[in-house]
Amino acid sequence: MSSETEVKMTHEDIAAALKIAMRHMPSPVALITATDPAAGEPVGLAATAFVPVAMDPPSMLVCINQSGSAYAAIKAAGAFCINILGLEHSSALAPFASSDRRDERFDGAHWQTRNGIPYLEGTSANIFCRNVRSDVFGTHEIFIGEVFDIIVETAATPALWHAGQVVGLTGA
Repeated sequence: MSSETEVKMTHEDIAAALKIAMRHMPSPVALITATDPAAGEPVGLAATAFVPVAMDPPSMLVCINQSGSAYAAIKAAGAFCINILGLEHSSALAPFASSDRRDERFDGAHWQTRNGIPYLEGTSANIFCRNVRSDVFGTHEIFIGEVFDIIVETAATPALWHAGQVVGLTGA
C-alpha cells in the first residue's frame, strides 16, 4: 500500500480542473425559457444543470448563473420552462449559449407560447415549472420548480452535451 500524500491545490486550480472533468461527463442539455415580466418579452439561456427533485410533488431543480443575461428575468417571472433538447433541435442551442446572439434566440416558427411561457415545439420534453424555492450558492442560484404542465415527445433523439459539443445518444 502506498503512503498518502497531501496535495494542496488553489481554489483556481480546483475550479479549472473541475471544469475540465465535467466536460467529459455527458449531460442532457436544455433551454430554460420564461417571459420577462417587465418587458413582456421571451428570455432564455442554455443549461446542463437540471434534474428532477421529486415526483410528489413533481418538481425540478435548475441552476442558473447569476451573471447570465436572462437570470434576473427568469427569477422575476416566477415560472419557467425546461426545454430538453433532442438532437433534432441542437441547432437552437448556439444562440442561447452566446450572449452575442441573444437577438436570434426566439427566431423561427417552432417557438410557441403555453401558460404565458415560450417553449420550443418538438423537443424531447417541455417541463413547465412554478418557482417555489431558491437558494444562492456561489455564482449560481438554485431554483426548485413545481411542475404544473408538461409536453413529452418520445420520438426525439436524446441530445447530450459532451466535450464542448452536442452529441446524440445511441442505444446498444
